[in-house]
Amino acid sequence: VTARERQQTMIMIMMTCIRQWLFLAAVTLLISSASAQSSRVHCQLEITLDDQPHETAWEIRGPIPGVAIVRETEYNHYQTGQTTIRESFFLEKMESYYLILVDEGEDGIKEGMYSVSCRFGSYDRILLTGKADYGDGGIFKFQVEPPAQQRQQQPVQSQRRSSFWPF
Repeated sequence: VTARERQQTMIMIMMTCIRQWLFLAAVTLLISSASAQSSRVHCQLEITLDDQPHETAWEIRGPIPGVAIVRETEYNHYQTGQTTIRESFFLEKMESYYLILVDEGEDGIKEGMYSVSCRFGSYDRILLTGKADYGDGGIFKFQVEPPAQQRQQQPVQSQRRSSFWPF
């Protein structure tokens, strides 16, 4: 066996070891990712806007104070009335969250509505739903767990925007 053949054999052994290590690392990553994801569920927020969509801003806050999960806090972001906003995101199971809705015109979304639903296994559950008659704003609390039944949520707090808008 020549030195060149030994070198090629060593390179092949090293490449095999690297492939095996990469495979094991990928499997470990998939397993840890799957276990971390098992406590999270895919959720969706829907807000049907009125004829004044530019007045609407919203946010979902989670269990960590001051941390927004998803939000649109710029007024004038939405320009087309009577449309439905759909935002998808992941939330932790068995945690409480808040949907914060604000209307610059102080009349809610009039004929609009809002809902938060999450997928538990092979079925969706609506965790929060309501008409958008909340004046200048409302904070709506919901729990990420499969509820016994759908129910209308009342605002946890409804005050002047300047006293509770979290930005």
